[in-house]
Amino acid sequence: MSRHGILHRNRQADLDDTGRDTRPVETGEYARTPDDDRTYATRPIATAEPVDTTSETRVGWVRVSGMATLGLIVGLVSLGTTLTGLLAPEGLVLGAVGALLSIFGLVRASRPGITGHSLALIGLLCSLGAIALAALAMTGDYAWPNSSTDEVGRAHDWLVDKWSWLGRWD
Repeated sequence: MSRHGILHRNRQADLDDTGRDTRPVETGEYARTPDDDRTYATRPIATAEPVDTTSETRVGWVRVSGMATLGLIVGLVSLGTTLTGLLAPEGLVLGAVGALLSIFGLVRASRPGITGHSLALIGLLCSLGAIALAALAMTGDYAWPNSSTDEVGRAHDWLVDKWSWLGRWD
């Protein structure tokens, strides 16, 4: 049984007896169809091979993996959390969660019709960077950021020193 609609088109119904394509042609405000009393143009098919109507391919929208998107969001939040210095332990935990979500996002993006490889890879890189920086900050091997200083407060004080008009919002 053939399906009609936006996602499923009956390809055989678009061909006339000579093998020419009789799909509507877009002309400005409306598309001309064979049901109109106007004449309509036909387009030749690009190849002379017969159209295989036995196999039905699904044509639809490509979707982005939700896991890949969530992995990117959690990875960016974990990196920002780690860069504050004071929240480095929380950044380590968020980085681990973001890395797992990104890996699941890569697996899900390998399915047909689902994209998101780039999102998952960027999320994985951000998560791994957050894990590495958090580990360095918590062990004290790295001078900035470390878990005993508030880097956000230091950055705020530095900005107020450079631009005094920012001090109005303290």
